[in-house]
Amino acid sequence: MSADVSATDRPVPAMGADGGEPQNAWLWGVDPAEAAGPGLPQVLSPGERHRMRRFRSARDRRAYLVAHTLLRVALTERVPGVPPAAWHFEAGPYGRPELAGPPGAPPLSCNLTHTDGFVACVVTGGAPCGIDVETVVREPGIDRLARRLLTVGERVRLEALPAGARRERFFRLWTLKEAYTKARGLGLSLPFDRIAFALGPPRLLHAPDEEAPGIWTFAQWAPTPRHIAAVAVRGPARLQIAAVPPWAPPTARSGPGTDAMRNVEGGPRWSTSRSAG
Repeated sequence: MSADVSATDRPVPAMGADGGEPQNAWLWGVDPAEAAGPGLPQVLSPGERHRMRRFRSARDRRAYLVAHTLLRVALTERVPGVPPAAWHFEAGPYGRPELAGPPGAPPLSCNLTHTDGFVACVVTGGAPCGIDVETVVREPGIDRLARRLLTVGERVRLEALPAGARRERFFRLWTLKEAYTKARGLGLSLPFDRIAFALGPPRLLHAPDEEAPGIWTFAQWAPTPRHIAAVAVRGPARLQIAAVPPWAPPTARSGPGTDAMRNVEGGPRWSTSRSAG
């Protein structure tokens, strides 16, 4: 069963009840170097600012700042009555930040990711969700990483590809596994070499303690020529993307950001699926 997917360069409507229909999942992504500037809202908590200052490089501090600002503003786009600075997060049992307030706010679920040159976040109406983006050119030792992160079957299929195609396939699998484990809230406690995906379109085959692999919705895309991203949502979902930060002026929303989204398989902008059970 395919999920509904749309792209937009305008703010999406405020969240409402889905009544059993596929749940909306809103996604935002941006280059932190382009998003950081005088218009960036000052909404981080004291704890977030403390963690940001612990990064040694200015580039990493900027990525953290933009990613956490993006998530807070994205949440307020969904619930306009809550100011971005009022959202409260607490670490879950495996270290994942979980939305924990303010009191009376809708039971949203969210996740963020940042890497060199791109940050992104996803917000749903409560369905567990995860998002990951990786820099495709970052890691030279694909074979070494594959032995640690892929199943035996995934490695066999990877090694059968021409050398030029291996890197893209590896990063597709890696980002899917990161997004899925983040959605489950278990992080690195789930061994990646026991989580199996099929590609084109992406679907979960099996994972530890996963009784219903077919219930998940996955999407994958290349936000820039240097990055591959993946999102996982538990249950049916309509995936919508705003390719610029919500605080950007209206003129920026008609810019090239949305057009920069391209599918890693060379087809439509997105590659999306429900898993097969």
